[in-house]
Amino acid sequence: MMPADIQLPVGQIYPDPDRLFRSTRRDQLDELAQSMAAIGLIHPVVVCREGLRWLLVCGERRLEAARRLGWERISARPMSYAPPALRSVIRATENLHRIPFALIEMTDVVLSLKEAGMPVEVIAQALGRPTAWAEGLLGMARDPVARVLLDAERLASVEAWEQFMGLRPAARKRLLESDEPITRERCERAARGRLSRWRSSAERRGRAQDSRT
Repeated sequence: MMPADIQLPVGQIYPDPDRLFRSTRRDQLDELAQSMAAIGLIHPVVVCREGLRWLLVCGERRLEAARRLGWERISARPMSYAPPALRSVIRATENLHRIPFALIEMTDVVLSLKEAGMPVEVIAQALGRPTAWAEGLLGMARDPVARVLLDAERLASVEAWEQFMGLRPAARKRLLESDEPITRERCERAARGRLSRWRSSAERRGRAQDSRT
């Protein structure tokens, strides 16, 4: 049986120190606050008891929006104490069904769960994604170049990173030197450009050889 929702003072809910998600943009919080002011809170925040205080498991954006609106209390769903790895799974799973968030956030979540001892297959299952996707995120989390691109919000997806790594060093260097995001489409164009240059070079060599015969 699901625990009954309770009304908690906003000031008694504390952020999770092991939280991995980054701050929400101001415009997103403004939109959420406007929605909550008009129709109220549809989904309660999730909390767990830690000593004498309530620890926020998920619902950070909703809690911040409530603070902006000056709410004194907010609807919350209590759960038994959960270790940091489980809180990360719950938070990530909930966010997957709500709003998109930065790729680096999911990369950090998968890495933290792996470091907590959770097998990659279990991580992928918990997040409702293929194992290859989780493995790709782990590879990105451990690659210094990928980390730089993630921090700069220049990496579009796991697939884009895999295609980027399949390019020749010169092509990767050209993409890194630009300021544009690295997407599957850009990597595909870079690969086609290399093939086109190879064909042009081969045709020139063929014409040169014909002229000598």
